[in-house]
Amino acid sequence: MRTRPLLLGCLLVLGAGRAEPLTLLTKGKVGYFRNDPRVRHASVFIRLAKNRALENLISPVCPSSSSLKLASNRQTGGEIPLPCANWHATASGFRYQDPSGLAGPVRDVIYHHTRLVIRARGSGIVSLAGPVGYVEAWFTVADTRFLVRFHDLRRNDETFIMARKPSPPASAGEEAFWDTLWGDAERDGDAIRSLEAAVTRNPHDGRSWFLLGMMHLYRFGRAGTGFRDASEFAKGEAAAASSALESRTRTPPALRSGSSSSPTPYR
Repeated sequence: MRTRPLLLGCLLVLGAGRAEPLTLLTKGKVGYFRNDPRVRHASVFIRLAKNRALENLISPVCPSSSSLKLASNRQTGGEIPLPCANWHATASGFRYQDPSGLAGPVRDVIYHHTRLVIRARGSGIVSLAGPVGYVEAWFTVADTRFLVRFHDLRRNDETFIMARKPSPPASAGEEAFWDTLWGDAERDGDAIRSLEAAVTRNPHDGRSWFLLGMMHLYRFGRAGTGFRDASEFAKGEAAAASSALESRTRTPPALRSGSSSSPTPYR
């Protein structure tokens, strides 16, 4: 049976926990990462809509600390400090401003209850040159690390990586998936319903197909019966996992959204 080695390998991945405390941001995420050799520097624009994790903001003003780190599956940048003196409180949150770039390449950060927006440019940014499997940004405030990872890349070449915004059910499904996998809450039912809605809306949403398959596989593993003595419920979950994972691989690469092949725990 061809799918059994794949399912066994995925079960090993799902057995791993969160590597370190972090807060995942999934909703309304858009990212532009430009690597222009003509001007010899990179530029970054990241925008996220209202996320659950932004409801309770952590103050980045002095004496607090904050930073930004950018990476892809191929490149990793260093931690970029955001001096606390450049932060100030606003009516709905906080804002970082360094338009001249004296402190570093990060020029502007809007950290509000309703959104997170990051603008950066300059030689201090790692050059994220495609093609890549994903791009991620770590935004740290005090002891809290926020992570946004972009999988659905509309453009993905040496000079420009552009991530398109995921659909609302795809974002909700990813959030519920990691809530469940990290043990924050048992939301496997929410994850499956949202991810099914996402792939119904867009059959080429490879990331949602993949997470859907992995969520069914998680439920199969939780049954604890193994392949040989699997219950009818476990057999149904294994079959659903196999179907979702095969649906992703059947999607033509040119049409497939979400290029990561593994939901490995975030670093």
